[in-house]
Amino acid sequence: FFDRDTMATRWDYTHLKLWGTLLVFVFHCLRPFDLGGWHVNNEIRYLWVSDVCKVLELLHMPLFFMMSGCSIALSLQIRSIPQFWIERVKRLLVPMGFAALILAPPQLYFERLRPTVVGIPPWPGAWTEPAIPGSSWNGTVWTGGFVEFVPYYYRGQFLAGGNFCWFGLHAWFLAVLFTITLVLFPVLCLIRALCQRAGTKRAPPERTLPYCLWVLVHMLAACVVSYQLHPVGWGLELAGWSVPHYAQLVVLGFLLVNVPNFERAVHRLSPLAAIGAAASTVWLYCNHFGIEETVTADGTPEYTNTLEFGTNRYMLFQSLRTFASLCWLVTLLTLTHSKWQWGNPLIQAQAEGSLPFYLLHQPFVIGFAHLFCHQYDGTLTAKVFGIITTGGTFALAFYRVFATANVLRWCMGMKSKAPGGPSLRGVAVSSKCLTGGLVLFLVGVSHDVPMAVMVGKIVLVTGVLALALKQ
Repeated sequence: FFDRDTMATRWDYTHLKLWGTLLVFVFHCLRPFDLGGWHVNNEIRYLWVSDVCKVLELLHMPLFFMMSGCSIALSLQIRSIPQFWIERVKRLLVPMGFAALILAPPQLYFERLRPTVVGIPPWPGAWTEPAIPGSSWNGTVWTGGFVEFVPYYYRGQFLAGGNFCWFGLHAWFLAVLFTITLVLFPVLCLIRALCQRAGTKRAPPERTLPYCLWVLVHMLAACVVSYQLHPVGWGLELAGWSVPHYAQLVVLGFLLVNVPNFERAVHRLSPLAAIGAAASTVWLYCNHFGIEETVTADGTPEYTNTLEFGTNRYMLFQSLRTFASLCWLVTLLTLTHSKWQWGNPLIQAQAEGSLPFYLLHQPFVIGFAHLFCHQYDGTLTAKVFGIITTGGTFALAFYRVFATANVLRWCMGMKSKAPGGPSLRGVAVSSKCLTGGLVLFLVGVSHDVPMAVMVGKIVLVTGVLALALKQ
């Protein structure tokens, strides 16, 4: 996030990007235990976990799209239009293709090992094809191995009763962002040209009142749009929000860079925004974001979504969700601008690895979630801790390995490594330790061999430490 006009790195934006990545990771680690259907679901699910996931939804993807708008604005400062689109293709479409071809098959494999769970909201990714003669698909679950499943991954379309996911499952963010950029690009160029002609970057910093009204109008428009769009059409929610809402956030991020007084107005409104964010989030949490719990005669809890499109209750909850999300964004923008305007090579390296970690984490999270939820009888805390530690460790470790080869960096949307950087030879021992430790750990858990589990953990820790020291 380098601003050519001020010749300074926007470290506050960098920190927000990292916070968004961390929130997405935690969100995915909790998803097996909430009430909604997902790739992997625990036998017992919890209303309070669902509420926590709904709180995280207020922040993580909105942060990503707002920061993407900032990135677009800063990129257009140093690139011509052809260079910008080449960079967009390399940064968005190439990683999406990598996710669709390499990262999605193992995720779908783990999902097909168990029957699709009906949740709130229901999971639309079921494989509805009847039993296939001569295969391990019996119409409900997959009973074979991963290698046998790979050809069937390309059978049918995901979300339409099949398996092949052209957008790479969790890489939908890249597809949506590319589409929004493509559609809004003329508008963004017009905004940039008007700002340059009006000299918005030279405007007196004390003239922020009109921009405060502009911010409030933007928030009001977002709240109105949130309950006007039908959830089956344009209002279809991806990680809790519709594509038009994400487009508004991209424009918001674009304005933050091109209109400094707009950003100053955001900071000026932050005290009120912090109060609004806290109050609305607490109210939504206490009301379970519209989910109602009832207890049957035998003591079994049942959950119902009480939000029906077109009702006053739906309008209230959607408006408050949008209001809370935008207030949190305003609060975080001000907090990072005032407290986190600092950086170092470590922060820069973490920012570079944000997209690769986003791509790599979910396959490991789903794999270990399947292990802990269906082959390990433990408490909720133990399962969540196990998913976070193992999924995060393997995602980081494999990122460090992948980052040593330019072809793998290209697949993950990264720039080529500088000459003299770490090589594959430097991490060979580490990668062998990680692979061997993973095999031992999984064999030990699946066959109930405690010694193999313990040795596998030791080898894994050794590999991670060796990788960290070599890097």
